[in-house]
Amino acid sequence: QMDAQGLEGHPYIDAKTFQGWRADGFMVRKGEKSTLNGISWINAGATKDDPEGDGYLFPKGYHLFHRSQTEERKS
Repeated sequence: QMDAQGLEGHPYIDAKTFQGWRADGFMVRKGEKSTLNGISWINAGATKDDPEGDGYLFPKGYHLFHRSQTEERKS
């Protein structure tokens, strides 16, 4: 998705969730919209005793912001 939009960088480094950027000391500029997205598969049958679980997987979508949409937070 980054290549298709002409965005430079590497996934997981230059594209993060809103909270991911915040945890790294950045803020998404006001009015910016997420243009990147992805899906993770969550194991609904996992428990503390059985992390592999016998349940089922379901998709969980997430939205990402590129580093060009952020700025460093001021202290």
